Amino acid sequence: QWFSLGNGLRADGRNATVTAIVADGEDIYVGGAFDSAGTKQATNVARWTGLDWVTLGAGAGQPGDTVLALAVDGNDLFAGGKFTASGSTTTGPIARCNLQNYSWTALGPGLGGDTIFVADIALFGHDLFVGGKFTRAGQRQLKNIARWNATTASWNDVAGGANGVVEAVAVHGNDLYIGGTFTQAGTTPATNIARHSLTEADWHAMGNGLSGSVTGIDVT
Repeated sequence: QWFSLGNGLRADGRNATVTAIVADGEDIYVGGAFDSAGTKQATNVARWTGLDWVTLGAGAGQPGDTVLALAVDGNDLFAGGKFTASGSTTTGPIARCNLQNYSWTALGPGLGGDTIFVADIALFGHDLFVGGKFTRAGQRQLKNIARWNATTASWNDVAGGANGVVEAVAVHGNDLYIGGTFTQAGTTPATNIARHSLTEADWHAMGNGLSGSVTGIDVT
């Protein structure tokens, strides 16, 4: 049986969309393109407690922006997508929300490039693997996949990255899987999907790859 979540999500003058959902215990965090959750103002991200909607401070981005990916690590919610700021804080296309006070902060120098966005996020311990379309973090050159090191609070390259947009990221054991629209990962020919060994620090093709874009990966 289907149940509504309060009054749902709405956007004034445009279609509200949901593009990311992540569960954390009894809480459900939802991201997309909207400006209200239930009767409350909420910019592109909100929390459903099972009884009501809770807004997360200033939210992620501005009206008209979109949150495409969410991940929760303890008291931190990470949101990625097509936005450059959270409230008055400039963050680039990925930001962190403190779930104790709902304040938003940038992850170091953030990600940069032309027409940038973050499409997916995967946790590895307290580190993050982030995929999308970007070419740098601060002055560090990157190619569409990056690793945020929580210990040093810095961005790192992932073995040369991918030569096209990375739309899906997943970690299973000591392997990182990426999918998207690309033909090469690092120096390894790989068609739209590839595996990166986190112990050997190299890329591997997965057979002959896939003939179309990969937009989601799940592991069990």
